[in-house]
Amino acid sequence: MTQQHLADASGASLGAVRKIERGERSPSEAMVDAFAEAMGIDSSRLRHTPNPARTPVHDALPLLSAGIAAYDVPDDGPIRPLRDLRTAVNEASRWRLAAQYTRIARKLPELLAELARAYHAAYGSDRAELLRTSTVRTISPPA
Repeated sequence: MTQQHLADASGASLGAVRKIERGERSPSEAMVDAFAEAMGIDSSRLRHTPNPARTPVHDALPLLSAGIAAYDVPDDGPIRPLRDLRTAVNEASRWRLAAQYTRIARKLPELLAELARAYHAAYGSDRAELLRTSTVRTISPPA
């Protein structure tokens, strides 16, 4: 990928990409995430971690654990329409298949909480669809 392609795909300026590559500028966390997304890789591959045992994934584990533990009594918050939740779950499934663990660790806690809120607020066929959306599609690769 050329510097120009990376700049275009990530929304960064060509000058910023050049300075970062030459070591004249450090990218922000958001820029690293944008570069990783543009290249289709997990952002942890672009970060130098002096202590590899401590990564953004490790930092997010308490939030992920809390999200899983609170499935039966979720916090209050927004709930997107079912089709938007389905899209978000499918996207998380693609991240899993692409081993994008940093992105999963950052995004999944809130998605789990939102799915729990949606489930508790839903009735009938919507509740059944939420169960299918939040279980089958996160365990099995998309068809």
